[in-house]
Amino acid sequence: MRRCWLGLVVVVVGVLAWAPPASAGGWWSSVRVDSRPLGAGETVTARSEAFFTTEAQAEAAHSVPYYAYLVRGYDRALLRHAMTRPDPKRWWALEPDAELIRVGRLHVGGWSGNVGSAHARIKLPAEISGRWNLMFCDAGCREPLGHAVPTVVGVTADPVTAQTARRTMALERRARRIVAQLRADVSNARAEAAEARAAARDLRRVLNDMTVDVQLLKAAQAQPDQPSPWRWTAGALVLGLVAGAWTFRRTWVGATPARGADRPDDSGWEAPARLVGSRRR
Repeated sequence: MRRCWLGLVVVVVGVLAWAPPASAGGWWSSVRVDSRPLGAGETVTARSEAFFTTEAQAEAAHSVPYYAYLVRGYDRALLRHAMTRPDPKRWWALEPDAELIRVGRLHVGGWSGNVGSAHARIKLPAEISGRWNLMFCDAGCREPLGHAVPTVVGVTADPVTAQTARRTMALERRARRIVAQLRADVSNARAEAAEARAAARDLRRVLNDMTVDVQLLKAAQAQPDQPSPWRWTAGALVLGLVAGAWTFRRTWVGATPARGADRPDDSGWEAPARLVGSRRR
């Protein structure tokens, strides 16, 4: 039994030791620019997360200087293949005829385990234009900053053109937000209109009921007054009581003998009473 438990513990420890470390933010991060398109000679800010596979790699990167580069010519197939793998080993490589322009020094900080944050103030050369890839990497761009992949930026030779394009894009975004808000307002207005129509139907129904009640009341008031049935019933009851009382009096009171009719004549006793009275005197 102890051997079984010991074997299970060894397996669990081995699995935990083999499993890749947990990471915040996923495997890949992308370089971001505050404004696009860019104009030659402009200064902009670029940002990215500095994600490394292990904390040991992150600690080693603390002492490595990193830079922002404009790159033309890197192995895109290698990057696409690596992004389909759970734990890619090598995913960044420059082509033999690659073009590199260093445009700023990278500041890396905010470390939390194997994840940090990076930003750079980029000064674009005045004589460049076209499409470039903005990349964060070490000197010579041989090793990337963690798993930060490049982003495509367009650079115009005229800064005014870039500024106009940015304003136009900002207006388009604002217009899209306004249109979305208007659509939401229209939807809300339609819902409120439907509720108002339902309330109007209920009000018309109530008014119709009130009209019918008023018409019935007017019709009742227009009819002449008629004695109510309960009046006839009360009159019949009174007449019945009177007739019953008269019958009772006639039947019972009339049959009773007159007061004193059956009493004996006590006139013969008058003389002895007088005699008794005279003796007492």
